[in-house]
Amino acid sequence: MIKFCVFCFLLSMSYVVSAQTLKQIAAAKKQEELATKTSKIVPPITIRASFAKQFPGTAVNWEKVRGHFEANYVKNGKKMSVTFNDDGEKIESEVIIPKSEMPAVIMEYIDTHFKGEKITETSIIKKANGEEIYEVELKGLDVHFTKAGKYIRTLKE
Repeated sequence: MIKFCVFCFLLSMSYVVSAQTLKQIAAAKKQEELATKTSKIVPPITIRASFAKQFPGTAVNWEKVRGHFEANYVKNGKKMSVTFNDDGEKIESEVIIPKSEMPAVIMEYIDTHFKGEKITETSIIKKANGEEIYEVELKGLDVHFTKAGKYIRTLKE
């Protein structure tokens, strides 16, 4: 009888969930409802909970980019995104900026090395480690620069 009671106690303990965890699950479910209205991709609960905790009540459109989940949203009239790893940890965030806010040295580099290519988007990326990168998107390419305007790399989308 005692063995059975200990087993029942241990079993019941496995279902004990903190109030914080319940809040995160509820926020993630709300986020899932918002996401399914605008997006076909629904990331795992850990990622949705992380987004919901950082941006409560924010409508989001999810996409998969280079193997990670990217949440696209609008805040204060600006288009933004945040990318998460599979554990729900933020990898980077991105803010779309007007082309006119890009440093002149970057625009000169693009004009010289990608002559005739149409710029589709310009942004500032902030990595989880605090590093900031300028990004210029061209058809099928992401071109990255340091904050000082030095070329880093070109990635295929």
